[in-house]
Amino acid sequence: MKNLLLLIPIGLISLLAFTPSEVNSIREVVESYAQAGDNQDTKVMEAVLHEGFRVVWNDPAKNTVSLISKADYVQLLGAKKIGGDNRKVIIESIDISEGINASVRVVLDGEKGDFWNLLSLVKHEGKWLIAQDLVTAKFGG
Repeated sequence: MKNLLLLIPIGLISLLAFTPSEVNSIREVVESYAQAGDNQDTKVMEAVLHEGFRVVWNDPAKNTVSLISKADYVQLLGAKKIGGDNRKVIIESIDISEGINASVRVVLDGEKGDFWNLLSLVKHEGKWLIAQDLVTAKFGG
């Protein structure tokens, strides 16, 4: 019973530690990231990505894992080799650690394909930025 009473205050503290505005800020970054990809908007994309951003593309169809740097990702987007879909953003979970790191599980349900993303965000100079996108996808049906 004593242990249970100890857990209740700790649980309340962790629930109150992050304001709804913090969670909303993360949601906005994730939604901007998806929309920038759909619209192939490099300016918005660069604004939500950390300088050290990378994509870890786990492609089960080819049984490969590829790393894509921020520069290469933005270049592919600008050249219209990626993106250009109309995807519904479904945020399944947001976990915030120490107020400066966040993990977001997202499903991007698109017309061309469906994506399952695990995003790592960092709070840098008061702004949430995406540092990594671990992603896999299924295209066409």
